[in-house]
Amino acid sequence: MIVHVNSNTIKSNRKHNKSLPPLSIRKTRSAKATYCSEVHIHDDSGNIVAKVVYQPETPLACGAQVWIETGNNITAVCDD
Repeated sequence: MIVHVNSNTIKSNRKHNKSLPPLSIRKTRSAKATYCSEVHIHDDSGNIVAKVVYQPETPLACGAQVWIETGNNITAVCDD
């Protein structure tokens, strides 16, 4: 599955005071997209392990309107 954050939709929402969903989900790159404002990521047992959230009305303190939430450990993979 592919989750894409459309920054152009976020900018347009801000400019025109709209709330179009900026997240799209696709099974493959060529598949038809489903648009939404929140995506839940599940483990094999169906438990929610992470969420991708778009909340322009209640951004994070830094101003972010889209973020990922998880209660699991994460590993940062960075280029040196």
